[in-house]
Amino acid sequence: MGQFYKASGRVNPIYILFFLLGAVAVAILSVVYSLTMRFIPLIYLNILITFGFGFLAGIIISFAIKMGKMRNNIVWMFTVICYFAIFIVFHFAAFVTLYLFGVDFSWFVSLLLSPASVLNYLVHDIVPHGVWSFRDNSSNASGLPLVGIWVIEHIIVFAVIYAVSICKTPFFEDSDCWGAEKRIDVKFRIQPYETHDEIINAIEIKNADYFLKSDDDVNFS
Repeated sequence: MGQFYKASGRVNPIYILFFLLGAVAVAILSVVYSLTMRFIPLIYLNILITFGFGFLAGIIISFAIKMGKMRNNIVWMFTVICYFAIFIVFHFAAFVTLYLFGVDFSWFVSLLLSPASVLNYLVHDIVPHGVWSFRDNSSNASGLPLVGIWVIEHIIVFAVIYAVSICKTPFFEDSDCWGAEKRIDVKFRIQPYETHDEIINAIEIKNADYFLKSDDDVNFS
């Protein structure tokens, strides 16, 4: 295996099942995200909701990876991109439906099956007029500022999904299981300033044992 752990790159076929289940969960979560953004028009709370969605989506990917025993970085990145694409499709379909037609399931399904129509409504009916404002008495954010806000929103979602879904747990191929995290309580001994040269020498020769405290060592305060 070498000095450092490296994922084997294997993909367990069962991961396909968890990938699909996760995709459904992200799709549902995207609609819930749109509903909360529509009916909670508080900018600061909306920011928290954006981070919260990215976190939950990242947790879903992490869960799928662990349960599906997937240890291939390319497939992981593919999963992140796919789930992000699902978020965009379902979020904007629900977003346009809520702002232009209210809570209407038939319109939502129709827009979900026609991304071109979603884009058309966004460009001609929402972007020019805006949907909310920063203050009660100010005009709605519209045009390029609104598009810029959407871009920042989606960058945040992607970045949080990416960061949360990173798997740092090693997988033991022989045992066919993930490694368990184990915390080790290590005490470091404190040496008087006279041992400065010894400390430098220990660092240079990479002698980590020098800094560890055994029961026979004496603490200096």
